[in-house]
Amino acid sequence: MAPTLHEQITGQLRDQMEDGTLPPGAPAPSSRALADQWNCSRVTASDALRALARDGLIVDRKGLGFFVTDTPVARPAGRRTAGTARLEGALPFRILGRPGYQVPPPHVAAALGIAEGEDALARTRLLHLPSGEPVSVVTAWFTRTIAERCELLHRTASIPGGTTRHIIARTGLRPALGRDVTTPATAAELNADIREALGLDADATVLVVLHAAQTADGTAVVVEEGFTGGGFAERVDEYPMDA
Repeated sequence: MAPTLHEQITGQLRDQMEDGTLPPGAPAPSSRALADQWNCSRVTASDALRALARDGLIVDRKGLGFFVTDTPVARPAGRRTAGTARLEGALPFRILGRPGYQVPPPHVAAALGIAEGEDALARTRLLHLPSGEPVSVVTAWFTRTIAERCELLHRTASIPGGTTRHIIARTGLRPALGRDVTTPATAAELNADIREALGLDADATVLVVLHAAQTADGTAVVVEEGFTGGGFAERVDEYPMDA
């Protein structure tokens, strides 16, 4: 099915953010400019801008228009439950080190569907509060088959629209099922680099979440392992009940 005009507009703007034509902090085209460019109504152009804003790619500065987001945000592993918006529970983040090929732990290799000892691309980010206080360290793993077709996964810069959209655009692989396995641990069980990044004492409680996103036929799109410690490891749910 051919993309709608709305999808073509958002797609072009995403591409311009990826290639640097619209860098962080730059003003996005106005709805009037987009309507003229695409020969469409301002309603259609405004809807496209609002869609990008919902994805956290642009922000509305009242009276000035939309601007490309300066600070990338992401959700911790295990927070992508059905029915939640992309920005729900999202936090600012930065990439730790440089993405590179490593041999993942056996349980991650199994989730990726690769042989134990086979390498995969690892991309690690530190999620933090606006104040800078660390919350969670998340390593995303990608098979070579996917990583070699998705050049932005190898960069330290954030990926406009997120890794999932980039993978869909480059490979056609679309996640259809997410599976999260959450287990408790102590900080002493973690890699020293992770413990240091989160600023945890050895006896601190940590929640470890293994998140796997798969296509309808079971192909792994991404596997993430997230470590959240301190007071942020607590999860509280409130919901209505019928007696």
